[in-house]
This record gives sequence, C-alpha cells and structure tokens, in this order.
Amino acid sequence: MSTGVEVSPTFVTRGRASFGRCARPRSGPGGAAFVRLAEGDTEAIHPPLVAALAELEPAYLQVVFADPDQPVFQEIRRLWTGTLIANPNLGWEEPPPTDGGRHASEPLLAAGADLISLGRAFLANPDLVDRRRTGAPLNPIRDAYLMYTGEEEGYSDYPTLAPDRDRVLASGSH
Repeated sequence: MSTGVEVSPTFVTRGRASFGRCARPRSGPGGAAFVRLAEGDTEAIHPPLVAALAELEPAYLQVVFADPDQPVFQEIRRLWTGTLIANPNLGWEEPPPTDGGRHASEPLLAAGADLISLGRAFLANPDLVDRRRTGAPLNPIRDAYLMYTGEEEGYSDYPTLAPDRDRVLASGSH
C-alpha cells in the first residue's frame, strides 16, 4: 500500500497547476469514519505528511472536515505555506445549513484557510454564491447518496434561481 507522499511525486511532476492533495485529519463523526479510514493518531500522521507534501509544491492542499479549533488544523496551516482549501465539517447525516455553510466557513478563513470548499451545498445549489449574496433559500438535498455517483440525478440536475439559464445550459446552446 502506498502513502500519499510516495504517490504524489508522480502527479506533481506532471504539472503543479493540475495537482493538489486532500487530507482528512479527523477520526470522529463525519470525518475519517465517513470515508471508512481508521487512523491511529491523527495528530501524529498529518503534520509529517503535510510537511513532506509541501516539499513537492503541489498547487494546493485541501483539508476535508476541517475544524479550525483543532490543533491539527492549526499545525497543518503552519506547515503549509501554499494555497490551503478548507472544507468545513457540516455533518453528513443532516442537511447542509440554511446559510450554505457561511457560518462554518468564516472561522476557517479567520484561521488561515485561503479558500473554502462546500461539496453538497454547491451540488444542490449550482448558484450557491448568488444565493448567499442575495439571501435566497437553498435547494434541499433530495438524496445525499446520489450526489457522488457520477449520474445526472442528484449531481447536476438541481435548479438554479434563473430557470431560463438552466434551459440554455441544458440545450448546450450557450
């Protein structure tokens, strides 16, 4: 079995702009348990991994289920001088918050994240930025287990606030 550090040089040498790494430094509910990973000691695993990856200079590091209050997140930010994308832990079993993740994102930005990723909130609301900007309601998630199957249903069929735009995009004449 290869580690992220052993596999990463192959991808990085193909071009930094197209490669980044994803880390899941959490073993509690909604963290590594969701992806069925069992980490013995998260605080001992991730900082050395991040330090080794930093030497390879990939385009970014994404921390999934990030918690700005956890020392491991703070240590990752300290070690990682490149672009850090943080994905807040919004829970998996419950729907995304009605604010689209804004409340959970702000502490991550204050803790040093450069960008925020919001998977389910963006999939269910392809115009999430506009919805957040205008205070429009979010689409409810119909079935979270359809979102990452690669099929249209539950992945790319959620409506935007602009139905005419949806029709143009669906027809391919844009």
